[in-house]
Amino acid sequence: MYYDITNPDVSYYWLHKTLQIKKDEFIETYIIECHNDFDTFYEKYRSIIDKIDIENLEIVAFQVTSSSNECAEIKKHGLHNLQWVLSNDTTLNRFLKNNNITFRQSSEDLVWLGDRQPKLNGNISTSFSYKGLSLNVGFGVKWGGYQVNFTELTKGENLSLLYNVDKRALSQGWEKPGDVSRYKLYQVTSDASRQYTYPNSMFVHKDNVFSCTNINVSYLIPRKWCQKLGMESLSVSAYLSDIFYLSTIKRERGIDYPFSINPNFSISCSF
Repeated sequence: MYYDITNPDVSYYWLHKTLQIKKDEFIETYIIECHNDFDTFYEKYRSIIDKIDIENLEIVAFQVTSSSNECAEIKKHGLHNLQWVLSNDTTLNRFLKNNNITFRQSSEDLVWLGDRQPKLNGNISTSFSYKGLSLNVGFGVKWGGYQVNFTELTKGENLSLLYNVDKRALSQGWEKPGDVSRYKLYQVTSDASRQYTYPNSMFVHKDNVFSCTNINVSYLIPRKWCQKLGMESLSVSAYLSDIFYLSTIKRERGIDYPFSINPNFSISCSF
């Protein structure tokens, strides 16, 4: 039996055929049902896996190298993964260095794009009172900082259909030659879609925020009305939090902590 791991497609095909899993069910089974746990996945298909003749299982693989030495390195050291080839003094590694090709980002190439610490960060509150009516409003201001928009990075540029997807990726993604688009093309069978885009200046934005954090309204009932009800005093109040949030960055919020308008009402009295 041959297990071809020269590319992901044929590897998945072997798993589908051997484990008798439909093509569209493999990821769902491993990630959702087995919670990304290999031991759970193994136990689920243990009866099938135990029937595989490991002694006669041949793995088909390849190693990227040059042909100048008739693959002498492979004959001497055996097959190694690409990380090992690029980390050691190999023919391929020397070839890449001689042509100034690298897969590592040098610290000398890093560019400063901004500071997360805002120049202005504070709160503003105001109050109004007229007879028995009182109003208090609080605002939050953050100005002058920069942030990486991870919503664009992870759910737009490097989207995965297993998780939330930024709707901008559907309307602003690349489709055909000549398009000037914000995001790359996403197709399940596209090699470009599987290439990860690392954080860069494209995803760094000014983080200017103006928000209304709370509103508190209260009313003290006139005493003469309270006495008719047999009370010394009576007041009612309403409190709202997270009223609105205006930001220069369009990003996903409320995943780890829910952002919603939370109303609270209270009545207090004394006799």
